[in-house]
Amino acid sequence: MDSFFHFVDENLPQFISVLREAVSIPSVSSDFSMRKDVFKMSSFLTEKMQRLGVHTRLVDPGTQQYEGRSIQLPPIILGSLGSDSSKKTLLIYGS
Repeated sequence: MDSFFHFVDENLPQFISVLREAVSIPSVSSDFSMRKDVFKMSSFLTEKMQRLGVHTRLVDPGTQQYEGRSIQLPPIILGSLGSDSSKKTLLIYGS
């Protein structure tokens, strides 16, 4: 664990920079007025994951009815890092 904490300490400025950029996107998926920012966050996360070597795929979940009209749901981001089937699976969900 010491090496992990050392890595975090050494890279803290970069981690804070990415976090600052992420929280500047007001992506509240339950607030229709922020829907465009939820799509912006999807693009942001996809780009960050790809820079880390994650193979990403966006899945279109379709539409939902909102105030009598059909609106596009934000994409689901699927990612894989490597192809070792013995590795664990991680699910990250945000709304």
